[in-house]
Amino acid sequence: MLRRLPYSVFLLGTSVALSIAIGIVLGALAAYKRGSTYDTVTLGASLFLYSVPIFWLGMIFIYIFSTVLGWLPSSHARPEWAQGVPIPFTTGSSVTATSLNAEFVIAPGFTEFVHGYLLHATLPLITLVVFQYGGYMLLTRAVMLEALTEDYVITARAKGVPERTVLFRHALKNASLPLITNIALGFAGIFSGAVITETIFTYPGVGRWIYEAAVTRDYNVLMPVFYVIALAVIIANFIADLVYGIIDPRIKYE
Repeated sequence: MLRRLPYSVFLLGTSVALSIAIGIVLGALAAYKRGSTYDTVTLGASLFLYSVPIFWLGMIFIYIFSTVLGWLPSSHARPEWAQGVPIPFTTGSSVTATSLNAEFVIAPGFTEFVHGYLLHATLPLITLVVFQYGGYMLLTRAVMLEALTEDYVITARAKGVPERTVLFRHALKNASLPLITNIALGFAGIFSGAVITETIFTYPGVGRWIYEAAVTRDYNVLMPVFYVIALAVIIANFIADLVYGIIDPRIKYE
């Protein structure tokens, strides 16, 4: 699991962070512009993308960006030249050290190595962000619609406070408690990986490991993985409860 966890942490961590940022901003603006064309378009797009099966979304992106346009790789997590490359490896030389039981192969530099990893993670990352942001956007819009009608928002506007400050500092801050739980659970899901997405893109993360173990009925793998996932959810909920007390002074712990 430790060998696959970095892949899932990078992929899920980045996608969750981007989804949260995009969803909260779009949701807050949609609530502020309720009934406008912007609200209608963003709400419709979010509902559609949040309802679309993620495996279908992934296959559409593979067809467009990999098969038709040829811009992005469709599978794996690293370039072809790095598949099965033994470690240690050096650049610009080809030497076999049999006495040390180590093989040095020709390989591009570190920059190309990182670029290859990022390029292979782009399609699954886009798929996850497009699928996930809708949930955060819809929740943010719902809680913001209620917050914008509160007395403290009306008072702030009457005092001449700038609309951006009213929207993000007064309304969003006070409407953030329901978002905290979803955000915490979103980051807890990092440890479970993205089973469907990682399987479609042959991405070697925890999610694909769970799929392979389920297909082969490898319970020795599934049981500890599910234990770690459950533990991550418990810790995430505990952290969310602590954050409640920081954001809302009315909540106190004894």
